[in-house]
Amino acid sequence: MFAATSEPFPDRGGYIHVNMDHRTKLATVFAVAMHLAGLVGLMFGLDEAFRQLTPFNLMAMFGLILYTRPNEQVRKFLIFLCTAFILGFSAEMVGVKTGMLFGHYSYGTALGPKVNDVPLLIGVNWFIVVYGSGMLAVQIRMYLGRLIPAKAAFSRWIGFSVIIDGALFATMFDLIMEPAATKLGLWTWQGGHVPMLNYVTWFLLSVIIMAIFRQLKLKHHPFAMNLLLIQALFFLMIGFKD
Repeated sequence: MFAATSEPFPDRGGYIHVNMDHRTKLATVFAVAMHLAGLVGLMFGLDEAFRQLTPFNLMAMFGLILYTRPNEQVRKFLIFLCTAFILGFSAEMVGVKTGMLFGHYSYGTALGPKVNDVPLLIGVNWFIVVYGSGMLAVQIRMYLGRLIPAKAAFSRWIGFSVIIDGALFATMFDLIMEPAATKLGLWTWQGGHVPMLNYVTWFLLSVIIMAIFRQLKLKHHPFAMNLLLIQALFFLMIGFKD
């Protein structure tokens, strides 16, 4: 399920090697355990307890990303973190106030303190989702780079594909997350359905953030990708829960 490498863009032959360091392994096990505990709690009808623990869970996952972050490129990592947070949070503020970007929706109280009706943790969530999506796109890029002979034109295309693929992964994650989040009362949509505008804006905004991700050439971060897959499965299972 989880693939990882400790190198930014390794140039070894063959398939991508699974080489998670002890921090990545520990963080992945902890993340799986926390999300499994959440699923068990929801199965036993502890929805309110889950909502109250949502901010703690999200901040714990953010902490694990910081804990497993590669030791190099601290400045670039912080630039991307702040950029993703600011762009995502700003878009949400405009969206909540006007309904023009995502559609008409409002946040509940489960995600903690708000600024202009938008929980601060939403900015953190934008970072986690787009960062993990970018790392997944990079992993696929490295895999394709081994299957297809390197040519200048292909290299330019595959570099651009990281941006598009990362944005698609982020949008697909939101598509999976929406039914679960609304079911849990994290936010509500006017009319009870998610408009297509929401996904269009998610994709376009993710393209912008992913372009910055690509430009920074951040070192590969296996846990961020693992976390994206763990959370996607978690929300998918909640979405199918009666």
